[in-house]
Amino acid sequence: MSENSKQLSFLMPDTGAQNWFDVTLRELNVIQKPGWPDAFGRNLKRWLQNRSVAKIPTLSLFSGGGGLDIAFHDAGFEILELVEIDPRFAATLSENAKPGRMLEGGNVICADIRTYSPSADLKVDFIIGGPPCQTFSAAGRRASGVKGTSDPRGTLFEEYVRILRARSETKLSGISGLA
Repeated sequence: MSENSKQLSFLMPDTGAQNWFDVTLRELNVIQKPGWPDAFGRNLKRWLQNRSVAKIPTLSLFSGGGGLDIAFHDAGFEILELVEIDPRFAATLSENAKPGRMLEGGNVICADIRTYSPSADLKVDFIIGGPPCQTFSAAGRRASGVKGTSDPRGTLFEEYVRILRARSETKLSGISGLA
């Protein structure tokens, strides 16, 4: 099996939204040792798959390849819109938003977060995202020699905050210093 097919195993039509995890483990030759996943993990997965409560409508910013989105999907969130600047990652997200896939029905937007504003018609209760952190991490600073907000990526978290503020109907804990 090629390296690409291993990386994109959950895109295969026969894996479906329910068994992508098990198929991916098999393709990567991961051997499940006794006790992994444990009874709690198996029961949690079964409970998440079988519960009948409404999913939480969610907006995803800085979506990347969709790893965070898939984790939130598995935890009961419905990812309605995914925003990613890199066309390669947006293409992967689009594949995973097709019927029968993990992020089925998600609207993928390939755009720069600095020019993105969610539509007023987008009704979400939750916003997730992973703004770039390379300029703040020790490894990122060693690799590129930049630090914090002196790199353009280091200010992108401000765009996340901008969108949160625009969509927020409540203030965080009512603390005026955080408003």
